[in-house]
Amino acid sequence: MNLPIVPNAANLRLQKSDGLTVDGTPYRVIGETEAGVVLHNVDSGIHEGFERERLAALSLAGRIEFSARHHGALAVRTRLEAGASSLAGLPDRDQSEIARKLDWVTRILKREAAQKIDDASKPRRERGPRLRSKAWFEANLPEIEEEINSDIAARGRPPSADGKPAKPRKPRSGGRKAGYEGPGFRRARQWLAAYERAGRSPLALRPKLHRCGNRTPRYAPEVEKLLLEHAAGFASGFERGFVSEKKPTREGCHKKLRAALDELNAQRVEQGLPSYAVPSDRTLSRRIAALDEFLVMAGREGVEAATRTHRFIVSQAEALRPGQRIEIDEWKIDLFVLLSSTDLLDGLSQEQKDELRKRRWILCVAIDVATKCILAFHLDATASVRNALSTLEMVASDKGHLAVAAGARSAWDGMALRPEVVVTDSGSSFIAEEFHLAVIALGSAHDVPPAGMPHLRGTVERMLRTISLGFIREFTGQTFANSVARGDYPALDRVSVPIETVAMTLVRWVLDAYHNLPHAGLGGETPANAWKRQTDLYGVIPVPGRNERRAIFGLRLERTLGRHGLRFMGLDYRAEVLRRHYLKRGGVSLAVKVDPQDIGAISIEIDGTWHEARAATSGFDGVRLADHMALCARLRQQYADQARMSEAAVLEALRAIQARTSEAERAANFLTRFAEPEDIARAEKDLLEFAIPTDADFAGRAVVDPLATAIPTGDPLAAAIPVSGTVSGPGGDASAGEPAAPATPRRPRRPTLRVDPDEGGRPAPKKRPGLSIDD
Repeated sequence: MNLPIVPNAANLRLQKSDGLTVDGTPYRVIGETEAGVVLHNVDSGIHEGFERERLAALSLAGRIEFSARHHGALAVRTRLEAGASSLAGLPDRDQSEIARKLDWVTRILKREAAQKIDDASKPRRERGPRLRSKAWFEANLPEIEEEINSDIAARGRPPSADGKPAKPRKPRSGGRKAGYEGPGFRRARQWLAAYERAGRSPLALRPKLHRCGNRTPRYAPEVEKLLLEHAAGFASGFERGFVSEKKPTREGCHKKLRAALDELNAQRVEQGLPSYAVPSDRTLSRRIAALDEFLVMAGREGVEAATRTHRFIVSQAEALRPGQRIEIDEWKIDLFVLLSSTDLLDGLSQEQKDELRKRRWILCVAIDVATKCILAFHLDATASVRNALSTLEMVASDKGHLAVAAGARSAWDGMALRPEVVVTDSGSSFIAEEFHLAVIALGSAHDVPPAGMPHLRGTVERMLRTISLGFIREFTGQTFANSVARGDYPALDRVSVPIETVAMTLVRWVLDAYHNLPHAGLGGETPANAWKRQTDLYGVIPVPGRNERRAIFGLRLERTLGRHGLRFMGLDYRAEVLRRHYLKRGGVSLAVKVDPQDIGAISIEIDGTWHEARAATSGFDGVRLADHMALCARLRQQYADQARMSEAAVLEALRAIQARTSEAERAANFLTRFAEPEDIARAEKDLLEFAIPTDADFAGRAVVDPLATAIPTGDPLAAAIPVSGTVSGPGGDASAGEPAAPATPRRPRRPTLRVDPDEGGRPAPKKRPGLSIDD
């Protein structure tokens, strides 16, 4: 890293034997030249040259650690005797003691220097006592002690009005004497000698208390051996690759120690030797406490448990910009919930409904590591791939309407992006091929850290704990972390909240509470502010478009191509590519992908390429699959004869269904409903032959009052024939000027398609009188 040269920077004053540490590399000063300074690399033994400007820049940047005369003989000996390399590295108690001694030594040296100057101009007989003699110390030490104690007393009082130090108070009779008691002349002489012998280094004044204590062994070698063996036996619960059921206790180990010593003492008595004293249980406990905690736990609980507990986090997964790292995880919420009975459950069997009445649901959460914002969450009765995919899809989707539906005051719109890296655990929902392919299709990397290392996904793990402590604790029916923590709490009997309420309340808690509270991981900044600041600085990668989202997250189904196009849930889907493919291949089966959040269009795979086909009936753009199911059920009950159905009736019923405002309907965005193709097949089976007419069918019919109760007897086939005054739908023929064909009570028949002959394709079917066939 090149540092800018600082103009007018002062040169460093260095001497031989000085020590420098540059960016962690120790150096020794060898000499100076006109161009710079020669340093000796202590680690490699190589001499290196540093320009003076470079050294000054490094010093100003704080990348140089300086130690005066670090490599001198006196400095090395002083550090060895003091047991420390610098004064700042000593304990506070030792630093205070060194400062006290240094104050005495400094004052003694000042008085000694002053007397030398004074005695130089006096005759020998008028001079004071001989320096550093007993008489000299006895004459000066009391005065020095009084000065030091006066300074100590003055430091404890505020200064006077003029800013000068306060004068010491006159001590009262019988009062305690403040300050330290000074040393005797012998102790003072020792301090001076040690200080000067170390080249006046304060480390020489360090008290030798750190070397106190009896370090000779208290027990004979045979007893020490038994102590170590039985202390190690405390950590011997893990045997032959599994955790032993007999984990020894300290009391048990001490009993075995006493038995072993009794046997040893019996042998010594036979040999005429004295017996050994039995160590106390506290002695054995100290030996056990001196063992490595990791080795003790590895022996008693297993290596994996010890690694998980004593793992030292040397680095943390970080992200600098939004979307750089998205962590997703599933969690079984610590709460029993109810499931409301709404028409959203019509696709489930009664057994499934009964099973979902009281249970713990799975919450899947996605959080952005850089901003700590929750970008998505989804709830499902079980851990499933569809739940994980729904959460990932919500990350890359706009969620402004969801915040409005939940009644949150804070916005959720704009918090959508295409992730750069998606981090998950190795759960079955995330290692499934379907989820992995969806992540890759987004252009993201899928990172699955090793199992048993939750700290590698620490952001989402901590977020789940925050939800448990800050949100779930507000409801009754909690399960808590385990049965021990739950105790006698009747969780199932206290169930009172539906899952829909949990979903809606969680949205408001995330947006209004969590996103707007200071976050410790952001240095006190709120996640909402961090999102705004970082998106303004870095931006986000654009989210997938409508077709790409359907191709990535859509439900994959199989449908047969017919003359009417492709039919899904009573709706016909058509496209020019389908017409051409039908001419070439006929009624073949095609792979279809459907977005449950928008059935206005579907994707069809033809020869390895996905194409879009739109619904032949207008008004279904942005309609959810759940709303369409409710629409089909209502229309099927109201219009047994499909020929009576009008476009206005369909749109009116659709608007009525989409206008539902109950909490259950609004929460359906966060609850997995149509999770598998089998659910779609069961729903289509309930429809039987029911289908919603296309725009072409509506175009040739007279407008019918949707509330009329009369059942017409006219032939719906005739209603599909374009007549005068009507406009044909897509693919229909306009026959202006011709009279309308009369309606005849014949069996309803669906109009066929007229296919233009294509070179190399099948011949066009014969035209029937009165029919217009077009795509």
